[in-house]
Amino acid sequence: MVTRSANPGDPLWSWPNSFFPEFLRQLVGDSYLSPEAADAFLQCFLDSESHPDGTFLAPPMLSVVARKPA
Repeated sequence: MVTRSANPGDPLWSWPNSFFPEFLRQLVGDSYLSPEAADAFLQCFLDSESHPDGTFLAPPMLSVVARKPA
């Protein structure tokens, strides 16, 4: 399992900035999230960029190594 975190200014911090706006629009469009909740989430995340101790915990990823049988 691979987990990563980022603080504002770290290169990894740019990933949620590019992901969240589009994904939230999709959730709203599919009626899984209200527009108000999406706006509130996005505003909260954008506000965290100005907080010096802000931390983003990226979703955990599973790393798989496979070998071809000899």
